[in-house]
Amino acid sequence: MITEAHREHLREIGQRGGLARAKQFTTASQQAARACVSTESNAANGRKGFAAWVERSGPHAPARRLAAWRATRPTALIRIVAGWLDEMWITCSTEVELLPGKIYADIIPHVWPRRIVIECDGQHWHEPNDHVGEDRVARDRERDAQIIALGYELLHLAEADIESGAAREQLVLFLATE
Repeated sequence: MITEAHREHLREIGQRGGLARAKQFTTASQQAARACVSTESNAANGRKGFAAWVERSGPHAPARRLAAWRATRPTALIRIVAGWLDEMWITCSTEVELLPGKIYADIIPHVWPRRIVIECDGQHWHEPNDHVGEDRVARDRERDAQIIALGYELLHLAEADIESGAAREQLVLFLATE
């Protein structure tokens, strides 16, 4: 609870400047000052800051930041398939941007001259459930068509097949065919 005397002290600190002001702030006074600001105000300021960042960085910046974050934290399925490619002496990239801010590939093996995209389809996102929605299959088909239109060959590997090891044979056969 902030007393009126404490509020007055905070106002006095706010009127000073520079080092004198900085020395007056303690953890307790900062927490008290933060408590004076409403959650709604913080949320509104956050939205304004986000909107300003998007305006400065471009409309695809949030998707790019998410992809950069995901590239450093690949899913277990992506790690398994990347491991298989590594055992075959094939290097690969994960979370590669194919269409700015819209389409990202799970894995792109570096098999020149072929352009290949490998998608690791987890059960949560690619099987019917309440979270995904009815239009997921249609969105996946549209996304696949866009990837193929960009000149890539596409291979989908299901989570159950990756976990059982059956997808490794699919991968080997796909890479062996030209």
